[in-house]
Amino acid sequence: MRGKYFVLYNYVLPSLSFNCRESVTYTTHGDFSFLENIETLVDRWDGPISLAVYAPGSDFELSLRSIKYLRNCRHSKIKKFVTFHVFFDWEHFPVKESKPPIINRYNDEINCNQKPPYSIKESSSYRFSKNLTYPINTARNIARQTSQTHFVLASDIELYPPINFSAKFLNMIANKSHINQINVKKPHVFVTPVFELAKHSKIPNNKTQLQTLLKEKLAQLFHHDICSICHRIPKLNEWIESKEEIDDEAYDVFAVGERTKKYSHWEPFYVGTRNDPPFDERLTWEGQSNKIPQAYSMCLLDYQYLVLNNAFLVHRPGIKKSKDQLTKFSKLVAKTNYLLRNVIHHELMSLYGKKKGCRLY
Repeated sequence: MRGKYFVLYNYVLPSLSFNCRESVTYTTHGDFSFLENIETLVDRWDGPISLAVYAPGSDFELSLRSIKYLRNCRHSKIKKFVTFHVFFDWEHFPVKESKPPIINRYNDEINCNQKPPYSIKESSSYRFSKNLTYPINTARNIARQTSQTHFVLASDIELYPPINFSAKFLNMIANKSHINQINVKKPHVFVTPVFELAKHSKIPNNKTQLQTLLKEKLAQLFHHDICSICHRIPKLNEWIESKEEIDDEAYDVFAVGERTKKYSHWEPFYVGTRNDPPFDERLTWEGQSNKIPQAYSMCLLDYQYLVLNNAFLVHRPGIKKSKDQLTKFSKLVAKTNYLLRNVIHHELMSLYGKKKGCRLY
């Protein structure tokens, strides 16, 4: 049990395992309609992936069929590297009586000639029919908590990394090239700048290819048209212009920043550890602002953000011009804003104290 959810941790395991220092775990989440992104991720990520799948009601069986199909009929690395955790609300249990029981329901038998189970319309899902909100932070915490490795990149399933990310990051850690740029008395994480691509653009394998897309106006900073300050990094223009050595085997730290002053609304994606503050599980995708309490907590704890050079994430091609959920789920957005201002703000200051320049909203 996790709050109002049942969680089947490590429900479908990969064939490979890693010790804590061998790799970086990419931790992510989604319901069945997002699982197709795993193919792109395993093709680019050189390490383990921890994936939390939200599967209430009849979506449970559909999710299991999707997992089987991906493992056996698509990219071979899925079976080697991806751990699937499955969770659902106790009020939306998959079945009342189950034969075989849910705990050992999964098997890898699947007909690969069928249409991918995850390709059905989201509007046909149980979650859609019951108007259930997506528990994004519960999913994030499940995936991160079960990581095999010390370092984790807590990301969203539609954000794709460059090639050889994990190896280059660990080479930087081994070389200790970042040590002189940090205050060892402060906690820190390693930020990956995030960009979005025009529809039908080719996903860049490295920074040099990303720079070409940026010059051709086929890429831009993530959420540039929605919240440009949310993902702006220190020395952004210099980062974009700096030359990449293609044969370089390690990343380095390009800039060091904090979530204060003009970066007080920063919502970075980063490589950290399981010991970083958790995501607030009362917040949903529909209500928005779901990463903000964690970012605010890190500010109060005086975290340093070490911006990696040459490392980045790109969103699945297609640039959003507006956040439809702000109008579609306006009541939930208002409820979240009330919770942030009147409850969470006071809780976090009671837990961590105050710090000048830190903003929750």
